[in-house]
Parts: sequence; structure tokens; C-alpha cells
Amino acid sequence: MNARIPSPDRDPTSQARPDADTPAFWLAMFAASAFGTNLGDFWSDFWAASVNPDTVSSLVSLAVLGAICLLPVWLDQRAKGGSVIAYWGAIIVLRAAATDLGDLLTHDLALGYGVASLLTAVLTMLFAKSTRPAQADRGAPLVDPGYWLAMSAASVFGTVAGDMVAHSIGVYAAAISLGLVLMGAIAARRTWPSTTTFSYWLLVMLERTAATPFGDTFASHRGLALGLPVAMVCTSCLCVVGLLVLYRWQLQSRPS
Repeated sequence: MNARIPSPDRDPTSQARPDADTPAFWLAMFAASAFGTNLGDFWSDFWAASVNPDTVSSLVSLAVLGAICLLPVWLDQRAKGGSVIAYWGAIIVLRAAATDLGDLLTHDLALGYGVASLLTAVLTMLFAKSTRPAQADRGAPLVDPGYWLAMSAASVFGTVAGDMVAHSIGVYAAAISLGLVLMGAIAARRTWPSTTTFSYWLLVMLERTAATPFGDTFASHRGLALGLPVAMVCTSCLCVVGLLVLYRWQLQSRPS
């Protein structure tokens, strides 16, 4: 599961993931994002209960989350061939941290969901432009510092855009409709492979967006109202299943 293929003519801190553009990968990414959604809400509630909820405390919370996010990213980049645990840990905590940053943009700074979605979409594409394809015939990018910057911006976009859709049409309708669009996009990318990273990042943005109302469906009073602890158990189990499916996919894809 931790097979990455470093390219000798590239930055040695860059890592290639041969599995990073398969349906199994996108399932695992979606499940990890859903768990990150609940984890981010849990952190926000915990922080609000511990300190006075204001802009300053929000910035302190972001600083703490930023430090937590840097650890798995650093471990993934440091490990020879990359680290599966660090990579997926970073995917989860980046989505969790995006909850706080999304709330800062939409509530503390009062930008609103539309403006915040537009700004984070532009920021994602700017960071994504600097990422490089891992192979000449595939559009999955190398996992390097630029990759993590783009992933961070895409996570915030998914938080804000997912909340915007859920508040507009309801959490159930948002989870179902965005989920269907995501499945269609994955099938389309599988049918018509791209050789650029652009469509990869569009799919990341869509996946992060779809996972937001899906995770909220378990916890929110507008959904199943299970509460965050139970919701986190549900989405963490889904995350484990997604990673196991990805691992099995990799085993079957290896040449015998």
C-alpha cells in the first residue's frame, strides 16, 4: 500500500502515487474527507467550549491545527518513497483544519459562502498550477509541497462550498446530489483519462465538497442527528473500509 515510485529526474522530496487516480483511491479520499468533516466540527466545538469564541481564539485554533497538519505532511515528505500513514493522516487533518478556516472566512470575516467559495477555488487553481504530473501519460500529480498547498486550499473550498449547497437545498439533498455528481466525474475521468493535473484537482475539489454534507448527514440536527461522537465513529469506520478497498485494489493491480 505504500508503493510510490520516485522519479530520478525530479525533486527527491516529490513522491509519485501510482494508485492516486483510481476509483478505489477516490473512494478512500471521499471517506477520509467525511471523517475529517466530523473531526473538524468536533475540534471547533471543543475549542469553543474551552475558550471565548472570538476572532482571536479562532486564529489561535488555526495556529494549533496548522502545527498539527504540518507534522504528517513533513513525515510524508521526509520518508523515502512516502508514508501511507502520514499521507492519509494529512488528508484527514487538513480537512479538519479547513472547518476552522472556512468558518473564519464565512463568519468572522463575513465574506459569505459565495465569495469564500470563489476565493478558495481561485487559490486552489493557483496552487494546482504549480503541481507536476507524476507520469507523462497520467494526470495524477507528484506529492510535493505544492501538492499539499493545493490540497489545503481545496479542503477549505470543499468546506465552504459544501456548506453553501447544504444550506441551500438541505443536507440530505446536498449529500445525494453531490455524491451522484462525484460518481459521474470519477467515471468520466476513468473513461477519458487526462494527462494534466487540472482535472485531478477539479475532482479533489468536488470530492471535498461532496464529503462535507455527507459527514454532516450523520451529525447534524438537519440530518440523522446522531451527534458528533457517533458520527465520527461511523465516518472513521467508513474511512477504514475505504483504505482497505484501496489496499486490496493495489494488491490485485500488482504484476504477478
